[in-house]
Amino acid sequence: MEYAAKSKTLGLLTDDPIGALLGMNKAYMQFQSRHGVGGLAQVTSNGVDLLAVMASKPGTGQFKAFMKDLMREYSKVTFWLVHSPLLREILTNYGFSQVEEFQHGAMVRGMRWRAE
Repeated sequence: MEYAAKSKTLGLLTDDPIGALLGMNKAYMQFQSRHGVGGLAQVTSNGVDLLAVMASKPGTGQFKAFMKDLMREYSKVTFWLVHSPLLREILTNYGFSQVEEFQHGAMVRGMRWRAE
């Protein structure tokens, strides 16, 4: 089943079968951008939350183009559970900062950018 909204940057958002099995239906949706970056995202009324991202051809500028468009389309972008030191460094270079929030009974950490 496809989500009703389509993002210019993320493309069509579709159900995540693993999320559905875990009872998280409609929380994070699968996406595959035109930039070659795919993953899991949740579009909210004031931004986008990303749980997982992967470039199909790392090192070719796909992620850079994806980030440029993502930051143009949304006024708030949050990457949750950033465990990769490389991704943390890249996001810091884009102006992201550390964030902590209490969600679903647990404290979660991520990195967030807001438009000025």
